[in-house]
Amino acid sequence: MNQPGTMACKEGLRAALRRVEAARESGSFAILHDLNNCLPIGDVTVFGPDRPPVTEEIKLNAERQDPARLRRIHEAREALWNRAPLPGDDPRRRSTTWPSRSRRA
Repeated sequence: MNQPGTMACKEGLRAALRRVEAARESGSFAILHDLNNCLPIGDVTVFGPDRPPVTEEIKLNAERQDPARLRRIHEAREALWNRAPLPGDDPRRRSTTWPSRSRRA
């Protein structure tokens, strides 16, 4: 049974690291969320060369996917991509001020 605790001891970490490596091998960049405290939703975000970033929830057992959690991941991604308010119950944790997307020529 996979108990909560130190992530370094979990099979889920190995699965997430395999996903990060697969992204790298395909020419993408991936961030492993559980090794930082800035990305509390999802497990891995993959930045591909020709598509928007995708946040993924890594599960060893597909039957354990939580539809509500997947919905929150999708809502957060859409909010960031469209510069909309972040979802959530606590308005202090939501941001509606986004920096401009300036691109250098």
